[in-house]
Amino acid sequence: MKIHSYLIAALLVLIAGLSVSCATGSSDSSPVSDSEAIAISLDKYERSVIDSAYFEAYRPIYLETREESLIRRAETIRLDDSLLFIFDKGLKKLVIFNTDGKYLNHIQRIGRGPNEYLQLTSFFLDRINKQILLLCDKPYKIQIYDYSGKFVKEIHTKKLYLEAVRDGNYYYCRNFEAFNNEPNPFHLEVLDAEGNIIERHLPINPDYTSINKFLSHRGQLLNKNSSLFFTKRFDNRIYSIRENEISVKYAIDFGPHTIPDNLFNAHSPEDAVDEIQAQYYVYSIYDVIDTEQLLLFQTNLGIFLYDKQKQELQGFKSITNDRFNFTLSNYLPVDANKIAFIEYAATIKTHERLLKKRSSQKLPLYDLSSKIKASDNPVLFIYEVKPPGAF
Repeated sequence: MKIHSYLIAALLVLIAGLSVSCATGSSDSSPVSDSEAIAISLDKYERSVIDSAYFEAYRPIYLETREESLIRRAETIRLDDSLLFIFDKGLKKLVIFNTDGKYLNHIQRIGRGPNEYLQLTSFFLDRINKQILLLCDKPYKIQIYDYSGKFVKEIHTKKLYLEAVRDGNYYYCRNFEAFNNEPNPFHLEVLDAEGNIIERHLPINPDYTSINKFLSHRGQLLNKNSSLFFTKRFDNRIYSIRENEISVKYAIDFGPHTIPDNLFNAHSPEDAVDEIQAQYYVYSIYDVIDTEQLLLFQTNLGIFLYDKQKQELQGFKSITNDRFNFTLSNYLPVDANKIAFIEYAATIKTHERLLKKRSSQKLPLYDLSSKIKASDNPVLFIYEVKPPGAF
């Protein structure tokens, strides 16, 4: 199993006594403060929760299917100015739809010529300047487009980054643990408008040798919605970045799902991995959304929601769509208070066939399924977090 092998590799490093320090004497990185961190403890972890418990009503978005708009796998989705930006890493492109699902344009400049790339790692939006920024591999650069998909300019970088966001005149970029077989010293690097590295934060142990061994999570560790957040594997804290200063905003106790301090010393790597999986321990936090009422994030165990008014943290393996009676998991953040679940057309068709075998009653899912073919683009379910006092 892929995740199993990744965990073994990560645990080999951890058992050897390696730890990622959040505060060092390096001149590149100031100590990270946790003095004002909000302590959160898990109240319960259950199988599922009904979507209407935390989210406003939604409507399915049927993404138009045509050759230019085809999506094999949506890695990242962003929403701004009634536009949907959907990133497909496998197809090396970004597709732009309106919120009715109508195809508008796409960016796919694969090649070795001017303003082209051989691969993409991710994308992000500059919502202030209304620009799309593509993080490119070979050559290493950030390409900038306007919201219509028109090329504006590109900024060359000295290395390849996994994720990036722009905040003001600066780019915050997440490093690979190793780059060209050389260890990277820091998790985060801050670039100026020309792509020069001006600051480094959150040291990485130099013995990390390969990104593939340590990052098996699905979502984003670096995420900007209401604020700029960063998380690390095997670290139950959520870091906030504001004006180039990093602090711990949330420190989370997952109770029985917290990895014991002595686990790595008391077990072999294989046994430790088995223990993590058997005991349902949390080893990764990602896709953080922080609203006035709710802190929402994902882990390797599922979706977690912290009600700030009730001061209650609940975890769920999935969310149940009450209308169509199927489970939704692995959301994608789309803006400061919205998330998207992706249901692929072939999966919806399969679910319909299974339901018809069990019952002759006409169900709402059949109406949904009747509007698509198995080869069509995915259907999006975009949910908005309920306002304060509505839970």
